[in-house]
Amino acid sequence: MEKYWGRRHDFVAIEEKVLTSLLQPAFPGRKVVSAELLTEGHCNTNYKIRVSDFNDAFVLRIYVRNNEALQKDWDIFNLIHENVPIPELLYADLHSTHYDKPYAIMKWVEGPLLSEVMETGNTEDIVACAYDLGAVLARIGTYTFSQTGFFGPGLTIAESLGDGPASYLSGIKQYLQHGRVRQRLGEEETGQLEQFVSDNAEYLTELNSTPMLVHADFKGINILMHQRAQCWKVAAVLDWEFAFAGTPLFDIGNMLRYENLYPPAFEAEFVRGFLDHGGVLPTNWKKIIKLLDLLNLCEFLNAETPEPAMTEEVKGLITNTLEQWKASSTH
Repeated sequence: MEKYWGRRHDFVAIEEKVLTSLLQPAFPGRKVVSAELLTEGHCNTNYKIRVSDFNDAFVLRIYVRNNEALQKDWDIFNLIHENVPIPELLYADLHSTHYDKPYAIMKWVEGPLLSEVMETGNTEDIVACAYDLGAVLARIGTYTFSQTGFFGPGLTIAESLGDGPASYLSGIKQYLQHGRVRQRLGEEETGQLEQFVSDNAEYLTELNSTPMLVHADFKGINILMHQRAQCWKVAAVLDWEFAFAGTPLFDIGNMLRYENLYPPAFEAEFVRGFLDHGGVLPTNWKKIIKLLDLLNLCEFLNAETPEPAMTEEVKGLITNTLEQWKASSTH
């Protein structure tokens, strides 16, 4: 699965003296008591830190993918933190004033990652997580925008995607016609996928026309859970740097990408939580999420230097999508 695909960027090593200096805007005069490199994730560098005179732990995150990611995290936190579980953002060096890369300091949130709960194989716990996952996703979708697109500062739409359904379809076709995807899939498989997308594009016309906040990476390695009184709840949704304005079905496709590995009741509870809290699903949503997730899978294949494990797994996911679609159409 994705957690084994390797990192896209090397970790940033920081000496304790530098760590202490980076803390000063949020904790003036305090020192680092301990610093632990967190190895989850594929892009940014995160340290769990403890600070003198504080019992709580914190996370110092160094943003390495691009300079705009921290601005987006800051804007999204201020928009949604009262309604969606998200780590409290205490400080953001948006303009690399104190370091050569943007960085943030946030509160540490206790709890296992959803991926860790999944790996236990405990069916009862896995299914028990699903309802609140759906509920939280519905709450994320209550934030709407004037048009589909990618965010600029202040969550303005800096790059419009125009008509949502057409843009998703165009994105998939561009990956298949250009770049590295064709080479890695092979000519025959690429041709089959191109035909498949064209034959089923009509399903995307069912998408809701109102652009909503989309996390765009809504999956086990980006969601912390906690258990209270035998009830599993989302403790925090992490890593918002890919967020955009679009359809929540994009996030549902992310969550259900490995549905064949989950207990059968997981999907039903996830969807029930989503619908109970105001989410809306079109008639053919299960087909639509698979079409939308092809955009993600093609993006993975288009990586400049992908890990071989990722390439093989993504090719398998694409093959499974086509085979399952064909099987469901014959019933």
